[in-house]
Amino acid sequence: GATELRAGVSYQTDNFLPMNNSSGLAQGANWNVVEGLYMLDMANGCKPYPALADGEPVEVSETEYEVKLRADAKFSNGNPVTAEDVVSSYTRCVEAEGSLYAPMLSFIDSMEAKDDTTVTIKLNTPTSLLTTRLPLVVVVPKDATDDELTKMPIGSGPFKYETVNGQEGGQLVFVKNDQYNGQNPALVDKITYDVIVDDTSRASHLQDGTDQIMENVPATLVAQVSGTGAAVENVQGFAVAFMMFNTKKAPFDDARVRQAFLYAIDY
Repeated sequence: GATELRAGVSYQTDNFLPMNNSSGLAQGANWNVVEGLYMLDMANGCKPYPALADGEPVEVSETEYEVKLRADAKFSNGNPVTAEDVVSSYTRCVEAEGSLYAPMLSFIDSMEAKDDTTVTIKLNTPTSLLTTRLPLVVVVPKDATDDELTKMPIGSGPFKYETVNGQEGGQLVFVKNDQYNGQNPALVDKITYDVIVDDTSRASHLQDGTDQIMENVPATLVAQVSGTGAAVENVQGFAVAFMMFNTKKAPFDDARVRQAFLYAIDY
């Protein structure tokens, strides 16, 4: 029968534009749907692996590489993925207003289509980071508009979006992409993310069996969630606690006042 994974996620966003978003929700969700030439194996030390690429880049010189596309790669709408799609995705990525990724791709001088299935990448400086950074450039159809892709991205990954509502109480629904022919095919028919920002509500969805997976279990709820038989994993996080002051306004224009606030809390 049909298999489904259902998870409670703790963040919300409206922007799913694959070439320029920074939210944990949109990034993680899109990785099910879109692919770059290379992707990072998140379960294995973030090692890069060929996704839309057929193998490693071929070195023409230390500042020029060629990458062949995976044979018969198609977007979920059935259209073939071409080198032009790769080039236009790269261009949109680095030229997006306030591009988040452009600084991390600054070593690329140009990207062009050598033929339908080969991309030529010219660098302005030799680097060993090519396959590590190219996952930032996920490939979408060149004729899809930014507006369309912000609302519902389309890609060549193992899943395709059926529903995209990243606001509190909304859902993201992914279904198997039958056009996918890469090395990581979908192992379930459907994935549903329930967007539940409230910690207690998210925990109760796990406890009553509505969701099988929950992200971001607060320390105060670990015992409660574990009591239902759920396995809770403790890992190092990136959360940084900080205080932010408007130094143009009194009394925070006085460094001694700012210091006093920091001395007053135990961090």
